[in-house]
Amino acid sequence: MRSFHALVSILAGGALAATAAGCSRPADSRALPKTVTEPVFGGTVSVMVESPGTLDPRDVDDVYEAAIVNQIYDGLLEFDTNLNPVPAIAREWTISDGGRRFRFRLRDDVSFHNGRRVVASDVVWSFERIFDPDREDPGLGGEFLRRIKGADAYARGETSHIEGLEAVDDTTLVIRLAEPYGAFLSSLAMDQTKVVCREAFEAAGDDYDSCPVGTGPFRFDHVADHDDHPVIVLRRNVDYFRGAPWLAEVAFHVPARYTDDRAADALLDGTLTLAVVTGPREEAFENLETFRILRRPELSCGFLALNPSLAPVDDARVRRAIAHAVDRRRFVALDPASRLDASGILPPGMFGHSPDRKALRHDPDFARSLLAEAGHPGGEGLAPLRIVQVSRGDVGAEADRILAENLAEIGIRVEYEYLDWSAFSDRIDAGTAPAFTLSWIADVPDPDSFLRSLFSSDGAYNLVGYHNATVDSLLGVGSGMTSSPDRARLYQRAERIILNDAPIVPLYHLANNFVVRSNVRGLTITPFGFGNLTFEKLWLDPVTS
Repeated sequence: MRSFHALVSILAGGALAATAAGCSRPADSRALPKTVTEPVFGGTVSVMVESPGTLDPRDVDDVYEAAIVNQIYDGLLEFDTNLNPVPAIAREWTISDGGRRFRFRLRDDVSFHNGRRVVASDVVWSFERIFDPDREDPGLGGEFLRRIKGADAYARGETSHIEGLEAVDDTTLVIRLAEPYGAFLSSLAMDQTKVVCREAFEAAGDDYDSCPVGTGPFRFDHVADHDDHPVIVLRRNVDYFRGAPWLAEVAFHVPARYTDDRAADALLDGTLTLAVVTGPREEAFENLETFRILRRPELSCGFLALNPSLAPVDDARVRRAIAHAVDRRRFVALDPASRLDASGILPPGMFGHSPDRKALRHDPDFARSLLAEAGHPGGEGLAPLRIVQVSRGDVGAEADRILAENLAEIGIRVEYEYLDWSAFSDRIDAGTAPAFTLSWIADVPDPDSFLRSLFSSDGAYNLVGYHNATVDSLLGVGSGMTSSPDRARLYQRAERIILNDAPIVPLYHLANNFVVRSNVRGLTITPFGFGNLTFEKLWLDPVTS
């Protein structure tokens, strides 16, 4: 993944714009009614993100990239607020052949930002480029689309076209699967399966991030400079097929080092319009009339990852000892408004979740006995556990202290290595971190988004190189089933095996805590959290600005 500093220099053509895009000035509030009930045009919404490595949906792998990409592009389908797949570029569809054949009728009024109308062959090309044989792997989008007939053969360079993709005419697309897949429609609403303009991508080549072209409600405009950091500015797409959005602009602030505390400070000083605020910082906003706090549970799991191929956690007994040493209650207590106790990997609200506890219980005495069994009584002879972390705010620092304290109780010493997000991602992708903490947010409302992506031997984001043949078999069978009790039981069995092998230790499930300015209207928050925010229908009330 490229560092964002390299990306910014490309976006700005070697120089940043002189000033950041400012908010539109509202009309004098003395001349306005006391309340505004109808949306009004204008204004800028400003948010803060970690350093994104791409503006190409195919390569999105974190919520910060997704938050930007979701404004620029559309997919065949999208998720409603309850995470059901609903029409977007596709107007309607039919399913036949036992769930193997999908026929989509596309809208005829959707255009790319360059003015060209979207046709079915654009979808075919966008999906085929996910499986480009020259790519090292098809990524997260490929993991969910690989059920398309012939996708794997195309990725291996054995064919010139994916057999299961057919543009019948400009507005008719047929997709054939090699086998039924219950989450397939949801996969067509993912961040990574958005539709990209072929001629724009091919003309830009390696510079595509400087001129991304989609169909979304906002189009890429420029990169501005705000004090000590760049700002990605998107402007209203006046030709958007569902009507122009109310906002004039969306501005994504990209500091060199993002923390929740920095975002909270920028919200208080007027730089930002909304932010995710956690822990004690939330209290600063609770009694301020100029802000509102919006909460919604998120399909996520925060966990400690342990790489089974790296010392000192290459022994399953050591990993299980760590799992039994962790006191999840203390991590939840750090921010009870944003965290729920994790009974397992799958979060509440996800198909396959069950409230019975599958995560290994907190039991320091048993943890010590496991270490002794592994030949390390009291941690004797055990190298310090190096935990790689993203630089964090006060709550994160306290969580690190608690984790180190938990492990010290059983004789394991901890060394932290702090990196920025880009360097952290590179380190995790390289598989060289013995341990790290991460929050994983579902890409689709299906257990495959957690269990298959993270723990299948061929999972696109098997971040710790975990392998278990029984788990692979259970997930392989389960992915081809519809959402039935039998399917849920398969995933729950796989989840128990994974947790006993302890490649991860679940810490908590998250809730979204968004602090927004009181003049914000029309903001929709889904269980996918920050990355799934869309500003298409958001508007700013000039009376309360």
